[in-house]
Amino acid sequence: MRIIQVLVLWSMVVFGSTAMASNGQLVGEVVFVTGSAQVHQGQKPSIDLQVGMPIFVGYTLATNAIGHLHIRTIDGAFLSLRSDSVVSIVQYNVDAQNPAANQIRLDVQRGAVRSVTGKAGEANRPGFRMNTPVAAIGIRGTDFTVFTDAMSSSVSVRQGGVVVAPFSSVCSRQTLGACGGSQAVMLSAYDQQVVAEVNVTQASLVPKESATRVPDAIKPAHPVEDKHVQESREMPTSQNTVSANPAVESEKQTQTSDKASNTTPATAANTTGTERLSSSATASVASLSPVSTEIGPKESVTSELASNIIVQERAGDSSKVISDTVSNQLGLVSATDSSAPRVPVPPIVEVPAKPQVFHYGRWSSYVENTAQDIVRDPTRNRQVFAANSVHLIGSAEKVAGSLPIPENRAGVVDFRLDAGEAVVRRGDRIIPATISNPTLQIDFDTNRFGTRLDVTSAGLDRGTEYLSAQGTLGETGLLRSESGTSNMSVSGAIDSSATQAGYIYEKNDVGISGATTWLAQ
Repeated sequence: MRIIQVLVLWSMVVFGSTAMASNGQLVGEVVFVTGSAQVHQGQKPSIDLQVGMPIFVGYTLATNAIGHLHIRTIDGAFLSLRSDSVVSIVQYNVDAQNPAANQIRLDVQRGAVRSVTGKAGEANRPGFRMNTPVAAIGIRGTDFTVFTDAMSSSVSVRQGGVVVAPFSSVCSRQTLGACGGSQAVMLSAYDQQVVAEVNVTQASLVPKESATRVPDAIKPAHPVEDKHVQESREMPTSQNTVSANPAVESEKQTQTSDKASNTTPATAANTTGTERLSSSATASVASLSPVSTEIGPKESVTSELASNIIVQERAGDSSKVISDTVSNQLGLVSATDSSAPRVPVPPIVEVPAKPQVFHYGRWSSYVENTAQDIVRDPTRNRQVFAANSVHLIGSAEKVAGSLPIPENRAGVVDFRLDAGEAVVRRGDRIIPATISNPTLQIDFDTNRFGTRLDVTSAGLDRGTEYLSAQGTLGETGLLRSESGTSNMSVSGAIDSSATQAGYIYEKNDVGISGATTWLAQ
């Protein structure tokens, strides 16, 4: 923690003790500056930022017309301000002992900003929020860039995903996390050729070729930006935690210095814009609880035939006897008929069923049990690739920001419904619904699909709505409906073996929202 003492003392010298008294939370430090970048704090004079200077909660950071500023945070996150950009750091609470208490809020006032999530955001995604003048941005374990002015914002994603929504009565500027509701859109890294555009009334997904503004095109990155992102990801973490008030922590460390280990105090060395901190400087990084990767999806249900196989006995020749049910199905003699000879068959080689690839859940405001709340599940949240007003869907095969390319398939394949859910939205309430007559057919020769669902609920004026959609199968296995041939919107995917599928669906004019998973027949 000695480096924190050095950073705190340096900040007191540069900004004055009054500034330090009002800004207790250390956020990170400057790792690169070019052009001009300044920090503003209330009515205090602006200060030019330099490499190695600490950044605290309450600071407003700004770059000029040729400026670039790169910040590495205490939890390994990365923040880049490109030219003519302004960002205020409203909250940056990191709690290593209780990751659910991690809270981060950044307000982008103008310009272009790239944000790469650190350990704090990864451990508690509902605790992260980036605001623009018109939009709220929540994360799904993310590397994204936003460009904004006072009237509209545009977002692109490199890795993970974001949920973007305009501010409204159900999406407050003061809250944290992603906003749900019918006005929210989710953009994932699978859609590299798409941006999310949002104004004061609506958000939408737009192909880059027809988008009015693409962040990386309007405000290009500095050539060293990717290098600094990688360095932030590789930065080791300390076993220490960062106090909510570095000044208090500094006092505690001073009082216990006689008991401290032989740690060489860090010094404020002169560095260039592309230099990394020394190994002593990395000790200021908080050690956060790792995100568990052991939480997996449920296993697939085995076939009816396999579930009826019962091992009655194992003879010396390792033969097995088939149960009555299966024996009758295969036309063999019943194993329980004592008058008939037992029919030995070769040992059955059990082929493990492929785990369920797709899983779905609900936004936290709509959950009725813990199994539905995948937003707060750190592993399954990371796998989410599509969302609507009520539901989210994820893929267990999602890694490194992309879905696996399906294996070669040809012809038309029919899928049967494995699991599904439907609800009807009525204000803040949801009314349960049932699904009937489900079909899903994918033509791998033309890369198109068609699907149908009948949804019945007491919450529907007509009792039953007959939903159908047609659309495209993308190169990465994504399913997207086309508005001209569909009366519901569908977003989904197939797995790498093209034997499982999953999608969420919505029909906003009647308030239907749902999710489904499918198995190839």
